[in-house]
Parts: sequence; C-alpha cells; structure tokens
Amino acid sequence: QHYHRYPQVIAWATSHHPDRSAFYDENGFSRYLAARYGTLEKISQAWGMDITDLPRITMQVAHQSDDAVEPLRYGRPSLDAALYRRQFLSDLLNLWATTIRRHDPTRLVFTGALSTYRSIISVPTSYDAIIPFLAPDTAEPDVSTHNVHAVDIARRANRFAVFPVLIPSQASTSPSSLGSVANWLNEAALHGASGIAFSDWTKLSGNNQLEAIIQFSMKQISETNILNATPLATTALLYVPFGEGSSTT
Repeated sequence: QHYHRYPQVIAWATSHHPDRSAFYDENGFSRYLAARYGTLEKISQAWGMDITDLPRITMQVAHQSDDAVEPLRYGRPSLDAALYRRQFLSDLLNLWATTIRRHDPTRLVFTGALSTYRSIISVPTSYDAIIPFLAPDTAEPDVSTHNVHAVDIARRANRFAVFPVLIPSQASTSPSSLGSVANWLNEAALHGASGIAFSDWTKLSGNNQLEAIIQFSMKQISETNILNATPLATTALLYVPFGEGSSTT
C-alpha cells in the first residue's frame, strides 16, 4: 500500500521457501476431501475402504491405508494427501500474489526463492516469474549444471519467466570450479532462463577470478541475445512425483 507509489519499485517478490509457511492441518485435509469427492460414499469408493466419519480420516491414516494393503504401493489415499499439500501451497502463493495485485495491478510479481520441486509446480498463474533455488547440496547433487532442469520445470511451457539462483560459494578458485560457474550460466541461458541470480553477492566480492568469469560469461550470453529469446519447446518434460495407483471412477 505504501511503496506502490514509488516509481523506483519495478517488481514485487513474495516470501522465500513458502513450504515453511504452509501449515497443513487435518481440518484443511477434511475440507479438501469434501470438496474433491462430495460424499463419504465417493471417498470410500475411491479409497477402497469404508469411511463413515470424515474428520477421523487424517493424513497419517491416508498413508497407513496404503501401507496396510501393500508397503510399496502409492495409492489414492496417499495421493490425496499429497495433492492436498500441493493445493494448499498453490492457494497460499495465490493469496500473496492477489493481495499484492489488489494494491498494485501494474507491476510484475515474482516468487521468492523456491527450493523444492513441489513449490515450483504449485505456482499459480497470478505470478509473472519463478525463481528456482535448487542447489546441488539440497536437491540433486548436480554440480555439473546446478540442477538446470529446474529451469525447464519452472518455465511451464513458457508461461513464466525464470531466474534461477546459483550459489557462488560452491565454487573455489580452481580452474575447474571457475569453469563450472561459466557452465552453470551457459546451461541456464540455453534452458530458457530469462536472467540469473546469485544467492549471496558478498561471496563474489574479493574473488576477482570469479567476478571475471561471471562478467565474461554474461557478456557472451548477452551478445547472443539468448536471454531475450522465446524458448522453442521440442520435447515435453512430464514431472510426475507420484502415481495414482488403483482407483475407481
């Protein structure tokens, strides 16, 4: 309400790591099931069990019901518990974005740094840009490309601009490590990033070699104009973190 009057503000960003702000509770899970299925009979049919009291069906019960049938099975009850969490996260992100747009409908809205795949795929269309922060020490240990596949996932068929976050402190001053940073930048650009961010600019200060590598790499990338190009999708990345198992419709 206050800062939207300042012309220096060029965009807004919501909170980092929204998973940490999502408080999943059993009442919310019950409401989700009621909205999804409508009646206890339909839930019972989908879950393959007799459900007579919805408040007693907790997320723990949902997971245990699969384990009781087959320990390795990921069926409809566990899927509903996972989908509830994803929907909650999407609703939370949307609440933040729509609140910002109510006061300032003209400027861009970015996510904060998103450190889980679930949060990346939960971003609603009320956002303009996604900032994935899938570091090798918290996601896949992909030191070669810094988990550049997160850029592909976040682009969502070019619906969002994507600004991946890199961690410069994970590179030392050795020639091979400096080369890795240049590769991270090039990979991000080639996978459709609209720009690149660094987790901590203070880690760059005083490291003249690292600064030089970044400046040289970004100059090359800028000269190709690849950051302003619209990526042309030739393959589809289908992100499926879980399967539905058996269900009856």
